[in-house]
Amino acid sequence: MTVQTEQARSGHPFRMWDAIMETPDFVERCLQPDLAEPAKKVGREIVERGINRVFLLGCGSSFYAASSAARAFQTLAGLDADAYDSFEFHKYRLGFVTPKTAVISFSHSGATRETVDVAREVRKRGAFTVSVTDRPESLLADSADFFVNVGGGREPVEPKTRSVVSTFVMGYLMAIGALPKERQDQLDEELKRIPAALRSAQGLEARAKELAEKYSGVKRVLAVGNGQNYVTAMEIALKFKEAVLLAGEGLETEEAFHGPIASLNDSTLVIATSCPGPSYQKTKDYCVAASMIGCRVLSVSPEPYDLPGVDKLEVPMDGISEVFSNSVLVYPQYMLAYYSALVRGNM
Repeated sequence: MTVQTEQARSGHPFRMWDAIMETPDFVERCLQPDLAEPAKKVGREIVERGINRVFLLGCGSSFYAASSAARAFQTLAGLDADAYDSFEFHKYRLGFVTPKTAVISFSHSGATRETVDVAREVRKRGAFTVSVTDRPESLLADSADFFVNVGGGREPVEPKTRSVVSTFVMGYLMAIGALPKERQDQLDEELKRIPAALRSAQGLEARAKELAEKYSGVKRVLAVGNGQNYVTAMEIALKFKEAVLLAGEGLETEEAFHGPIASLNDSTLVIATSCPGPSYQKTKDYCVAASMIGCRVLSVSPEPYDLPGVDKLEVPMDGISEVFSNSVLVYPQYMLAYYSALVRGNM
């Protein structure tokens, strides 16, 4: 993390906290017409061009943003959309690119070399290309047919938090743009609830700090989830690696049952992110199993599981559906990662 050392700074020693606190305002900014409408235009273009395959690319947290957008395209618009690591796609998937393909590339900085290189290559092959970045002046922004500005400018801190959540929201908007106008209007109203939900979740700071202290002795984090919250699991596992300097892994819940469950022990923290939906019971089953093994287990949900040996982090999410849930449910987990870093003296 980037430390702020000026004498005027008090309280939180790391800029990561500033970025977390700024997130609701930045998400609200994403929903303003000057940013939202160009994002929606991507979805309209995909439909109007008769595109039958969408690839979404990125590295690190930008790959998770690509994965979130792919799920939104699948769930909301019924489009054939898949996310790939930029390098993997560049070296092994270029043969799938045609003029009836859309390739959407994500990078906060707009400078990730592999993402820029593959964006340029697929453009040469005739695909409809879109760049999604916070940096309008970047190489990536200049390497595609169409530019989606996330609007936050450079986030001057590692690990990234507010730019990830903002990019999740831009992915939703691109997918919404592929829908009929009436349905777009309905979903726009739902998206407007996200900034308020994030501000409400700021009230979980004390709970996040309490849990960080409770988990100060764990040696590994396994985060699990499904659908959009598989994205949450991957993202929060990365934040524990980056900020807490702790071994972390994010897995789809069923996959976590197959093989990885044998590695669980009483020094493992299992973070299970869920919301009512098709995978709610499956994730509950994993919590039960992990608790029986002796793990520390945390249920993060608008309706966390009431189970012996399982801690709860209840996240208010009224009126926000599962397809948008990762933007809210990841948020208090950033606070947990931040306080976990402080508790362990990662200054």
